[in-house]
Amino acid sequence: MLGLFGERVITVIPYWIGFKLHIMKSILLSLSESLIIESVKSETLIKGRIDKASDSKAAELAFNEEAGDEEFHERKLHRTMHTSLSRLMSKIGDYVEARYGTSASNVYDVSEGVIEITLRVSDRFNESLTEPLARLCSKFIEDHMLYLWWGTFNVKQAEFYKSLWMLDLEDISACFTKTAPVVPQVRYTEYINTQLGDTFKVLSGELFSLTYLVSDGVIDDVEAVSSDEGIVTIGGKKGRTFSLRALGMGVADVTLYSKHSSVEKRVKIIVS
Repeated sequence: MLGLFGERVITVIPYWIGFKLHIMKSILLSLSESLIIESVKSETLIKGRIDKASDSKAAELAFNEEAGDEEFHERKLHRTMHTSLSRLMSKIGDYVEARYGTSASNVYDVSEGVIEITLRVSDRFNESLTEPLARLCSKFIEDHMLYLWWGTFNVKQAEFYKSLWMLDLEDISACFTKTAPVVPQVRYTEYINTQLGDTFKVLSGELFSLTYLVSDGVIDDVEAVSSDEGIVTIGGKKGRTFSLRALGMGVADVTLYSKHSSVEKRVKIIVS
């Protein structure tokens, strides 16, 4: 049995490393203390029953193997649980939310039978792994508790559980693999309008401006081109205004267009 559940992101915290902005977010892992202990009791009970079944004289051994409800068993289970929890904290210390103080409560909280661990992870942490991560942390605590439990009188059994909690650590580490970077969604204008209208008359040699409007909150990628540079030439651009000069008499189309979409606006310039 795995007594735990993972809760979703609580906060998002930006901070700077060098010249690169890193976004961190906090995830909360909640583990059930009672279900962890019950799982350990179940594992020891099964082993004790097997030993008792194979040797009718092994009743005393089975009693010592089985973690029961006796007071001294409960004390040992709670002690080994906190030892195992501390070991887990040391293994994932890079992600444990930093707090002031040196007591255990500054690393994790235990309240009403629930162990709460707050981790700070990259904003690219896959949130769908929050619950599996909580389950794996709970499993590590269980396997490590069983390792400590058997270590007092059955080294071979203890080594088996050591191999399990070492595998648990590998699985826990795998949960921190980052997702692929999110490709930024860039918006370009959906229209281009001008203040001159569709047709504009100017005199030869006149310097004039062409101001345009685009959609709100988009990247301005608008450029201009003249159909006849001998009649109207495009100068510089400042903000959303192009500088134009009428050089010779005639008619030229000035087309404003988006470099990244098919949006365009054509203005007919009549030079006389």
